[in-house]
Amino acid sequence: RNRSGHAERLLRAVGETSLRKGLPPSLLKHLRQGNEAMTGVRVAEAAIAVFQTDTLHEYRDSLSKFDPPERWAGSLRAVEFVESLGFPPDWAGEPDGKREPYVEVEGRVCLEPLHDYQERIVAKVRAMLRGVAAARRGMLSLPTGAGKTRIAVQAIVEALAEGQLSGPVLWVADRDELCEQAVEAWRQVWSAKGASETVLRISRLWGGQGAPGSAPDLHVIVATIQTLRHRLSQQTLPDFELIVVDEAHGSLAPSFTKVLAELGLKHPSEPDEPFLLGLTATPYRRDNREETRWLVNRYGKHRLDAGVFAAKDAQEIVAALQQRKILAHADQATLEGIEHWMTPEERRKMEKTPHWLPEQVERRIGQDRKRTKRIVDEFARRRDRETTGPTLIFATSVEHASTVSALLNLRGIPSRAVSGKTNRGTRRRIVEEFRAEEIEVLVNYGVFREGFDAPKTRTIIVARPVYSPNLYFQMIGRGLRGEKNGGNERCLILNVEDNIVNFDRKLAFTGLDWLWADGARRGPRRSRDRAAEA
Repeated sequence: RNRSGHAERLLRAVGETSLRKGLPPSLLKHLRQGNEAMTGVRVAEAAIAVFQTDTLHEYRDSLSKFDPPERWAGSLRAVEFVESLGFPPDWAGEPDGKREPYVEVEGRVCLEPLHDYQERIVAKVRAMLRGVAAARRGMLSLPTGAGKTRIAVQAIVEALAEGQLSGPVLWVADRDELCEQAVEAWRQVWSAKGASETVLRISRLWGGQGAPGSAPDLHVIVATIQTLRHRLSQQTLPDFELIVVDEAHGSLAPSFTKVLAELGLKHPSEPDEPFLLGLTATPYRRDNREETRWLVNRYGKHRLDAGVFAAKDAQEIVAALQQRKILAHADQATLEGIEHWMTPEERRKMEKTPHWLPEQVERRIGQDRKRTKRIVDEFARRRDRETTGPTLIFATSVEHASTVSALLNLRGIPSRAVSGKTNRGTRRRIVEEFRAEEIEVLVNYGVFREGFDAPKTRTIIVARPVYSPNLYFQMIGRGLRGEKNGGNERCLILNVEDNIVNFDRKLAFTGLDWLWADGARRGPRRSRDRAAEA
């Protein structure tokens, strides 16, 4: 407790050998390459750079001599323990992140008006729900950042408030962030547009929540597909009048099809089935025509956004939304990656799932020291000479995310790493700190491709090889929110250009020259700015 600084306290409590064992091997290689001697304090600083306030929890097995708490999730015992060692109370961990089972919404608040194209789509959704359209199914597709969630929720809220629908409504997504984003949208829109004398209950059906009870008036249940799949085998859910599927391009999976069938949505569709509304930023899978046909058929061949824009081409629609400052203009730069060879077995795997490299290949790419240093150096260089702003980095592995984040922290750039292994409560706090710009860089692996809403994100670094234009566009869409939707005028996209020598597909970003600012005028190659040339 009397040691000077957290690094010295950590070194004294855990010991250098244990600290080293807990660090990503690739980070240790980076630190050994530097000019500074790898002292024990330097190792402890690296551990704090990786784990931040979770450091003591990460090394809890090495603290047995101090009688550490069994439960770390912000418990009183954990707070007393960390303070006894001289660390601040936030090192005691985060609660498990379980939210309240439901929220009830009433009253009125002010809400920004819809854009004209959003109003037209709301009218089309309302017409479908009134039975004016022949189909009881429909799909809404808009570029990421153009407000699909707001449109869908407002259309349904208006229908509920006017008695056109009585519910209950089921909203389905596939992860915590998407579900909570929906809950917040429902809360805001009902407060602004709902019936003032009616209470809307929004139940959370994910993250260990129990069965939703009955609602006093109107009821919306927001659920993950994983929880639905489990619950439908154990309990009876209400008969839903409307089912909304967020990120509908994922609804072709057999497990998703089975859940929809159990909810009353079968093929072919039936006259008395629930209404079905799909939301997606990627309605067409250009590299698989059969999947495209299945997706369109699932939603009744009914595009609710059809005819809303003067242009039909997706590129022209994006350009029009950029001109109106609804989407941000994208500036692109390319950073040299590495050349890499896959084994014959890895190539066979890649042929079956061509959108992502096999995990073992991504791990090896992330372990390349020069490549990681190049990414960190380039970001630091751009940060010093221009406004990079809140930055989201897509890493190639959990280890790569931790290493990049730690190297940035050691340079004094506030950063955190997040993956699917991160505790829900910790992940939520990190996202809140990133939105508040207390964290400058968020390095992630396997999360935040969809449903992550941080409108002020100014820079996206795609350090993970991506071959699907759909998946790539979802990733960079985190930074394409324009000024009129609470975002920025411009967004920088930095692409790491790796070359998998024995795989002949091109990285997705190489086919999107139309997206980069002024790309059509400058030509495809000149619109790309290599860091080496800079």
